[in-house]
Amino acid sequence: MKSLPTLLRPQFRGSHHTPLYSKLSFRTKILLLIFLLLILFGLLGAVALQWILMEIVYPIVYKGKSIGTIKAGFFTSSVHAFVNQVMTLYLGVLGSTILVTLLIARSFLRHTTRPIVTLTRIADEISVGNLDMDILFGKRVNCWEIKQCGRKDCAAYTNTAVQCWFVDGTPCEGYEPKFPQKLEGCRKCEVYKTHKGDEIVQLADSFQHMIYIIKSSQVELEKFHKFQSNMIQNSLVGIIAMNEVGVVNIFNRVAESLTGYREPEVVDRLTLNDFFSEDIAVKIQRPLIYDYGIVLRGFKPAETDILNKDKEPIPVRLSGINLYEKEEHLGKVFFFQDLREIKRLRQELIQSERLSATGQAVASISHAIKNILDGLFGGVYIYKRGTRINNEKDTQKGWRMIEKNIGLISELVINLLNYAKERKPIFQKCDPRGIVEDVIETMENKARNNNINMASEYEGDFDNVYLDPQALHQCLINLVSNAIDASPVGRQGHVVVRLESKNGQGIIIEVSDNGMGMSKEVYDNIFQGMVSTKGSTGTGLGLLVVKKIVEEHGGTIVVKSEENKGSSFKIRLPKMPTNDPHVRVSDTP
Repeated sequence: MKSLPTLLRPQFRGSHHTPLYSKLSFRTKILLLIFLLLILFGLLGAVALQWILMEIVYPIVYKGKSIGTIKAGFFTSSVHAFVNQVMTLYLGVLGSTILVTLLIARSFLRHTTRPIVTLTRIADEISVGNLDMDILFGKRVNCWEIKQCGRKDCAAYTNTAVQCWFVDGTPCEGYEPKFPQKLEGCRKCEVYKTHKGDEIVQLADSFQHMIYIIKSSQVELEKFHKFQSNMIQNSLVGIIAMNEVGVVNIFNRVAESLTGYREPEVVDRLTLNDFFSEDIAVKIQRPLIYDYGIVLRGFKPAETDILNKDKEPIPVRLSGINLYEKEEHLGKVFFFQDLREIKRLRQELIQSERLSATGQAVASISHAIKNILDGLFGGVYIYKRGTRINNEKDTQKGWRMIEKNIGLISELVINLLNYAKERKPIFQKCDPRGIVEDVIETMENKARNNNINMASEYEGDFDNVYLDPQALHQCLINLVSNAIDASPVGRQGHVVVRLESKNGQGIIIEVSDNGMGMSKEVYDNIFQGMVSTKGSTGTGLGLLVVKKIVEEHGGTIVVKSEENKGSSFKIRLPKMPTNDPHVRVSDTP
């Protein structure tokens, strides 16, 4: 059961019926109260008058003792006329008094409450954003006219929007320059005393000052918003911002130029998934921890793609950050830079470096070619001699020398072409174990001639692997050939090709040997120009081809070596091709 105060309290929620009394204005309520009080006093007077006229009782006392009472009464029939005349006169006077009192009270209340009603109306206008209100209470004063100071540098000079005691920075002597500290001193000023009014006037002044402050704040906010908008729109990087539900609300000119969208086509229409891959939505939730202890969620600049209006990927350097205010998520913002020109220049630089290295290679391999030609000439000479004298042994020896040197010159030409030309990988779904086995079979004869044992090891799942089989075959041929050439002197050599795939993160190919290893000088400069692990007998071109093929697959290569103990080349390749739109991918071998 509800308590009495609860029952009497006005019920606003779930009810559309408001009591009539609550709808009345304050002034009407006062008038109604006065009217009811006057009616009550009139009725009490009438009842009292009737009681006096009807009956009189008086006690009789003799020598301190009551011996009876005297009771005098009037016949109502004889006094009705007199009573009616008196009551009529009384009610007439009462009604006139009530009417005059109500008129006087109404006039007084109207004069008293008019400023309050006006201020209420002004407050309502302010609440709906109308700040162009002229508040006229008290006597309007202009401080520069009263004081005749002529200080045109004063912030209050000709400022009619607000009274001077609300203005900061006025140069009045003996007063604080800032509001509200200055108000205590301003109350002693002749300007303030001229304007001084009652509490209503002071309240109106406060309203006027509040409107002035709100207007000033609006101007500052508009200036800041224009500055911020200009900064975003004229930024040299693309900016896309989204609200807390992922809908775009900022899309600057660079973003327009890069994607082909116009701002009205994007703002409040498109979302994160219209521009970026799904993994971006995951990455932006990751924490970023900086040295100064602030934890943000997002990611640092990284290369990725953004989709344009035609859903074509465009390479960009992208960073993103989540925006929070007191743990409330406000949205996301992404910054990106077009990498198309940078990638083109980078590719041109790489090609230029390759051509330059090719030029160096021509000079470096000229001596090797001369040695190969000498070997060919020697082999031809021995072959002819054996044929002329019908010596089968010399004939076979000469032919083996010819085959060996043709293989060497063929290897040089293939490596030179593979390194110099620009070739995009053709990725195919394949089993890398088959490539490894083919390489071992190809190099088996060379290994046997150098007293090398070759082995292969496999671990993991190699389904759904995409590689360029031709390029990977050439890469492994170069590494295995180098391993055989580094065979140890005076002991059994071993070359192992290990293939590993774990957790679907990609594949690892490792070619290791127990050969001569590398000196520190060679190790420190491996892959830097024409550096060979074979000393004067090599050109270093084969390792450059290996590095090029690995990079084209989006992989990495790590080298470990120790002199007289052997070397290890470990290649890491992704199981899927890169996101480069120019890379060809095929599901058939």
